[in-house]
Amino acid sequence: MDAMRSMAGFDGLAIVAKNSALAGPILVLVVVIFIVSLVADRKTREKRHEQARQIAADQHLIHDLSPPTLPDVRLKLLPRGSYSDVLRAADRPETLFGSVLVYRSGKTTISRIVALCEITDSVPHLSFRRSNILSSLDPNDIEIGDVAFDDRWSIKCDDPGFIQWLLASTNVSRWLGQFEDNASAPSFEANGRHVVVSMPGRDLARVPGVIEWARTFAELIQPRPLPPPAVGAESPRA
Repeated sequence: MDAMRSMAGFDGLAIVAKNSALAGPILVLVVVIFIVSLVADRKTREKRHEQARQIAADQHLIHDLSPPTLPDVRLKLLPRGSYSDVLRAADRPETLFGSVLVYRSGKTTISRIVALCEITDSVPHLSFRRSNILSSLDPNDIEIGDVAFDDRWSIKCDDPGFIQWLLASTNVSRWLGQFEDNASAPSFEANGRHVVVSMPGRDLARVPGVIEWARTFAELIQPRPLPPPAVGAESPRA
């Protein structure tokens, strides 16, 4: 019995020694993989920074690596997340800008292109999103009586009367009609003195166009016009 215990103890020591011998190489391998991952990630970020700088130069925008200051109002299209390579309108850099937003929803990582615009007059909380089966069953979904428009857009507003006035007295419905009805369609939201436009994706080249969508949407939903674009600025297409 003692001999068997001694043999078992020897085998245990041998396993520990073997594992200890492997621990060093494994640790080195983990460190190397970590460093390679960091270097690759840094190169990817630098490449995107350079792309953003080039886009800003081509589209008369301002490239900003600092995270944007977000409004303290309820905006569902602006969840908490990380913003990178902010592009700002040259004529109003503090109140009109866009970026790629990356955030988590459960275990899923989501990327969206967003643009934020400040407006002169406060408006009730409202949104235009692509209609789907769930929104069509939502009792809070507002219909305006235009079958094609109601089938295309899910409309919500804290003040239904404001939406009725907006769609009857402005070009909002005609302007929204230009967007294709597909999974990449943009969503629009406004609350207080802020407008947000959001669409799926992470292509920096689409950001300037989304910024212009935010500018146009802001102009359409408020009675007082926004400042005109800077002289020589081009209106990019998303």
